Amino acid sequence: MHLTTQELDATRAKYRGEIIPADALSVMDAETEALRASGIERRALKPGAVAPDFMLPDAQGRGARLQSLLRQGPVVLVFYRGSWCPYCNLHLRGFQRVLSRNWRRNMLSANELYEILIWP
Repeated sequence: MHLTTQELDATRAKYRGEIIPADALSVMDAETEALRASGIERRALKPGAVAPDFMLPDAQGRGARLQSLLRQGPVVLVFYRGSWCPYCNLHLRGFQRVLSRNWRRNMLSANELYEILIWP
């Protein structure tokens, strides 16, 4: 199992077992099940599918268009909710490990990636 997956599983278990109150877990679990029941997973893009073009603001507030970024190389879009989110921070650290080890060209540094992920 990948290190980031192990870290996420351990954090999830800790939060579910020790930190999040039972009544809040009940609401979270019910909402997760409602999302599953809605069929949203069937409508999500599958691995290898082509995403529709879209534009989001970058860290400086300028528009970043998917198709323009794809002309420079592969794009990884991550929804980083904030430094308060332990799952987001674990995910970001996992990307930092991969970036430093595996990707050599057409890449942003981990610090640049962090800046891009913090969209207003």
